[in-house]
Amino acid sequence: MQHRFRFMGEMHTEGRWALRGDEALHLTKVLRLPVDTAVEVTDGLGRWALGVVGAISGKDVTLITEGSQLEPRHRLSLEFAIGALKPGAVDDILPALTELGIDQVHVFHQQDSAKARLQPKVVERWQRILVQSTKQCKRAWLPEIHQYDSVGDFAEQVTSTGGTQAAQKVVLRGAAEDLALPRLMRLEQGRVIVVAGGEKGLSPAEEQTLLAAGYQPASLGPYVLRAVTAAVAAAASMSLYRTDLC
Repeated sequence: MQHRFRFMGEMHTEGRWALRGDEALHLTKVLRLPVDTAVEVTDGLGRWALGVVGAISGKDVTLITEGSQLEPRHRLSLEFAIGALKPGAVDDILPALTELGIDQVHVFHQQDSAKARLQPKVVERWQRILVQSTKQCKRAWLPEIHQYDSVGDFAEQVTSTGGTQAAQKVVLRGAAEDLALPRLMRLEQGRVIVVAGGEKGLSPAEEQTLLAAGYQPASLGPYVLRAVTAAVAAAASMSLYRTDLC
């Protein structure tokens, strides 16, 4: 099968899409794809299409597509939250979270960690990584990423934005008496929200904040996992659980 590069674009009319900015530059300057090259395009909001490069004009690219398809959102939203990690570490886990179907990523500041870990240019880089990863794995929905000043801020905002949706809220801590994460998940629709600490885990105060907000403790196994390993393991567990529902 012929490989088709996927781009993030905007549908103007049925059968005609536009690429602008970085997406147009990537097609014309990096990949140097000529007119009539077969491509794919998505808006990151569930709609995608197959087509060809129709025209290249200055900084804009027009794609001619074979109609479009709309992929509905899954009835069960998968969300993963983690303490802000050292520079580059969140960059490393975002592609895996995207490929495993995580719908929302939450990153919160923790006590004794540098505020610079959540500065705007870092969050902008994360957004770019999510776009690149979404295109690479051929997802139709672009994951969202949110940042918070503290665990308490995260717990309050996530609760307030959930509306009346049912939510399975889990905090990873790995105590011997905690149930394994897959055994806790039981919702068929709503939200599954799993939280992990950063390099040093969660402080007792942070953990208590989450428990008080209704988060259930869970484990990923008998061993101590690095934060990046825990992120991928949790995402894989959630992804397999949701796949079994289909």
